[in-house]
Amino acid sequence: MGFFYVEGPVPHDAPSYAERPADLKVRHLLLKGHPVCLVGPPLVGKSSLLLRLGALLAPGGFEHRHVDVSLPIGSSLLETLESFLEECSKAPQKLLVTVDGLEEFLPGNLPSAFRLLRRFLKRKPEVLLVAGGTFTPSPGQISPFKEVRLGFLYRPQVLQIVSLLELEGQQLEGVTDAIYRWSGGHPYLVQSLCVILEQGGFPLTGEGVGKAVKVLLQTDVRLLPRLLKALRADPGALQLARVLYEGGRVKFSAALPLIQRNPVLWGCFRSDEKGFCRFSSPLVRCIFSCEGFAAVRNI
Repeated sequence: MGFFYVEGPVPHDAPSYAERPADLKVRHLLLKGHPVCLVGPPLVGKSSLLLRLGALLAPGGFEHRHVDVSLPIGSSLLETLESFLEECSKAPQKLLVTVDGLEEFLPGNLPSAFRLLRRFLKRKPEVLLVAGGTFTPSPGQISPFKEVRLGFLYRPQVLQIVSLLELEGQQLEGVTDAIYRWSGGHPYLVQSLCVILEQGGFPLTGEGVGKAVKVLLQTDVRLLPRLLKALRADPGALQLARVLYEGGRVKFSAALPLIQRNPVLWGCFRSDEKGFCRFSSPLVRCIFSCEGFAAVRNI
């Protein structure tokens, strides 16, 4: 019990923390002296990575200062960020600064947030700085930050997490395949399905995963309702989802303006290997169906 995390960031030393190529890329850029902008869909693990960086760089003598501007503290967003950076400017030389929740500055205040970050870098050029959030930067918007995109998990990483259910052999392979298929590799959905399997008394089989999917569709409050709300709020996103739901083929480029306008939609659509748009996972396809969450009956 306790291997899986769905209520907040995954601890840096948790067995269910699955390292991705973006982890290595961020560390490489930081140690080369480049500030980094970490972006990706909602609940894909950006906060987990930001906090993990502090633990990984601590042995090198770096002090870690972190702020999540999405957590209300009584001040405006810009005041919160400015105050935090002012405190960081007084900190020791070897310093890692991570700023989370930049999507809260959308749509109008993101340029102002980056002006504050650039001003801070001019004052403290030796600082390692990572800013993260769910948004898609436009050209030049985040310069001199280097953009790193944190994507979904691949099957080997899903296997790493599912193995914590103490499965082996064909059983492990079968459950991994089912969870990977239903989740599309979204880290939060993978962890959520593992929690339900661990606590729900379902058989650890593909059929059991299907039952866990039904529970998740009925009970999730952190991701799926947020994605459904974003779809319903945007006529263009609704139309695209309808085309995909009916088996149509659309280039992923058609989704990019929608995602730029509302980055939450980044959790709904993704590109296949040929550049065509698809739902990010079968779970997202389910929530779009005409019955919404009641589509669980049809699984």
